[in-house]
Formats: sequence, C-alpha cells, structure tokens
Amino acid sequence: MKNEIIITIRLFGLICICVLFFSSKTIRESVARPLKRADSTFFVPQLTIGYHQYRVKAVEKSPIAPEVPAPQIIIQNIALKQISFLDLPGWDTTDIKKSLSVFQNSCKKFLSQDPNEADGSKYIDIRAKDWQSPCRVALAIDPITDKSAKEFFENWFDPVEFNKDKPISGLFTGYYMPVVKGNLIKTSQYNIPIYGAVKHNSKKNKHPQKPVIAWIKSSLERLFLQIEGAGIIQLPSGKRLYISYENRKAEPLNQQDALGAHGIILTPGYSLAIDKDWIPLGSPLWLSTVKPNIHENNESSLQRLMIAQDTGGAIRGIMRGDVYWGEGETADFLGNNMKNEGRYWLLLPKQALVRLFADFEFNSFISIP
Repeated sequence: MKNEIIITIRLFGLICICVLFFSSKTIRESVARPLKRADSTFFVPQLTIGYHQYRVKAVEKSPIAPEVPAPQIIIQNIALKQISFLDLPGWDTTDIKKSLSVFQNSCKKFLSQDPNEADGSKYIDIRAKDWQSPCRVALAIDPITDKSAKEFFENWFDPVEFNKDKPISGLFTGYYMPVVKGNLIKTSQYNIPIYGAVKHNSKKNKHPQKPVIAWIKSSLERLFLQIEGAGIIQLPSGKRLYISYENRKAEPLNQQDALGAHGIILTPGYSLAIDKDWIPLGSPLWLSTVKPNIHENNESSLQRLMIAQDTGGAIRGIMRGDVYWGEGETADFLGNNMKNEGRYWLLLPKQALVRLFADFEFNSFISIP
C-alpha cells in the first residue's frame, strides 16, 4: 500500500512538471509570435497564458507627415503657384521640338543683353542673366528631338500656375498677317491711302501732310491691317511691301517676315502675343485651349508650348493670349474665328523662381507687425 502511494505521488509530480513545461513553451511562443495586424492603423499583439488571452494595448503607427504645400507668390491678390510638368495637360504626349527651335530665337535676344538688364514683366522681376544660362544650353542642343527638348525644359524650368481661389482661365484668340492688293501710286482701283508717320514736325507747318506709303482698294482692308498690327501689300509687280501698324500709322518693314514686340521673327502657330505687364517677353508658356477647324464645323484641342514674342492693343490681363497664325487662307480663318476659353502655365527659369520665392518670403516676414 505504501509503495502504491509513493508511485502515485511520483506520477502526479511528473504530470505537473510536464504541464509546467508545455505552459512555459506556449508563453515563449506567444511572446515571440509576430505582431498580429488588426487593421490598417493598429498592430495588436496577443499574449496567451493557459486558456486565457490578454490583449496588449494597441500601438498606433506613426502618423504620415502632412504634404508640404507647393511654393507660391502672391501678386495683386493672385497666387503664382509652382506645379509639376506632370500637371500640364498633354505635356507627355505633345512633341515640342518646334517649340524649342522657336525659343532658341528668343535666346539670341537674351544673350545679346547685359546680364543685369531687366527682362521680366511689371510684376515678375527677372534679369537677362536668369535666361542666359538656360539659353546657352538650349542653343547647344543638337540634334533637337522631342526627348532632348523635354529634358531641357524639365531640367531648367518650373511651370507656374495662376490661381485666384481656383485656377484662372481666359480668352484666347488668333491673329494673322493680312495680304491685300495695292499700288504705290493712286489709281481709280487703288484709292484708299495707307498713311505713314510724319517724319519731321515743322514749326512753320502746324499741319504737316502725312506721307502715303501705298494705296489699297477698300477702307475695310485698311481696318484689317490696323487690327492685326501688320500686313503685306501685294504690288502689281509681284513685289511685297511689309508694313507694321501702330496708332493708325504704318511703317515699312525691311524684314521679309513679321517681327514681334520682342524683336523676333514670329513663327506661325508658336508665337503668342501676351500682356507684358504679367508675362515676360521671350518666356515659354504651356497653352491648353481649342481652335476651330477650317472647312469643318468643329474644333480640335490645341495643347502646345508657345513662346511669348509679341503684344497687342487688345491683349490685356494675366490670362489673355493671341496666337500668331502667319498668312494665307488657314491663317485668315483662324485669325478671324479663333475665340475660345483656355489656360496657360508660365515656365520660369528654376534659379529665378527660387529667388522670387525667397524674396517673397523675406518681404512677407519683414512686413509682419
């Protein structure tokens, strides 16, 4: 009997040791077990002891850092906000080889100027030197491909969006180079004068006679020349007389191409007339609008990198543009029928934009009372 009791006690002790061993193993495995993902925000570990689970307090993940707002400048209650090229509609799918070639023409003007010469607009302070570094690179690109052109603008420029509570849109029209028939002498057919500017004011003659540059057929054709700001008079000999118009006075042009306000030969479909109070002459602008199609009763998208190379009497405001279309039937059609809403984004040299942002932040800081 005594022996049976001893055997029973030993057996009971052995069972207790086994229970304690396996219990401790369960605890070790529970602690070492990876954290169980409860949801997208919390990781909840569980600790198992015997038949009970004790939930450890949830530990919240580190919050995601808030998105840093894009740099911007406030001018005349309008925000000039830096954006990405990826935000420009059609940037990835539009070929801009031609745009770079047109910009190279403006670069020649920039590089001829004193580095410290003001070369921005009334509201955007940019110097010639801000353009000169990217221009040297632009003129060295050979050959020009869509890839090399995009890489150039993306490396040297940043797009700027104009915003007033929401992105600003405006009116975009077209203009062209009218071609009218005329003569250097007055005839029964050509009897409408194209007046030039008076060269010298004479004290003796208070009403000097205006010189006549040429004679054309109708007052309506003269009005078209005045509205467009320039034109071509086709003479009976086959020669062409290029003229520019300002304040209803014409002036013969020596060049056989249209010259814009930037002193650059305009390129049909790529030169844009702008308000130089806002947009620096020579600057690239990404345009997104529509244009009418000749001989068709519809419109097509116009997304293109334009170059600001001209101005116009009716082109006023931060979001207003006039596309130069050249001469001929299609140009005539677009010049008279393009009147559509759209937007553009100004491309500014990176180094100039950094300085503009820094100046704005500094001026804002020192103006705090």
